[in-house]
Formats: sequence, structure tokens, C-alpha cells
Amino acid sequence: MRLFEVIDNFIDDLTTELRNMKRGSDESNTTRSLSWLEFNTIVSNLGYGSLDDGSLAKLVKQNPALSSLIKTFDDKQITLKTKEEEEQAQAQTDVPDGPSVDQMAHSASKKYMADLS
Repeated sequence: MRLFEVIDNFIDDLTTELRNMKRGSDESNTTRSLSWLEFNTIVSNLGYGSLDDGSLAKLVKQNPALSSLIKTFDDKQITLKTKEEEEQAQAQTDVPDGPSVDQMAHSASKKYMADLS
């Protein structure tokens, strides 16, 4: 197995575990926090060793699936997003600044009509 396949499997396995943990807290409308011991127990039970906050930071930055589940983490604990926070993060989109498509189409049609005259 190649390294990128192991990393992809790890991310998939970890997000599945975190989603399952989060599902229980979503039902009771509470925030779920994990100590590093709890988190690394989960990671080692999945067969991947352990992580520290620096390694997790890299993984969260590179993997949107993890960043959509993890709210914050520091050297003491990892806090998962609530269902509402996850939905809000998914609903937010970056809209580029500048003219809208309608404005661009309107100005293009005006230019086209002017060229016909």
C-alpha cells in the first residue's frame, strides 16, 4: 500500500469515528470534547499510532472533512463542532467581489446591441 492510500484511509476512518462520536452529542445538543488521551486511544484503535496537536493541525488544514468536524483544539483537548456549527460552515460560501453574472450579461448585451447599430 502506498503512503497516500494510508493517509486517505486514515482520514476516512478518523472522520467516521468523529462523526459517530458527534452524533451522540448532537442528540443531546451538547458540545463534545476529547482529551488527547481519548483521541489517541481512538487513533490507535484504528491502527494508526498517535498524533500531537501539530500533526493534527496539518491534517485539519489539508482535509476539509476533518475541518468540518473539529471546532478547536489545543494541547489539552479537541472540541468537535455541533450539528448547527457544521451546517453553518457548509452553508457559508465565498462569493467573489465584483460584478454579478446578471450585471456582466447586461453590459455584454448592451455592447452587442451597440455594435449592431
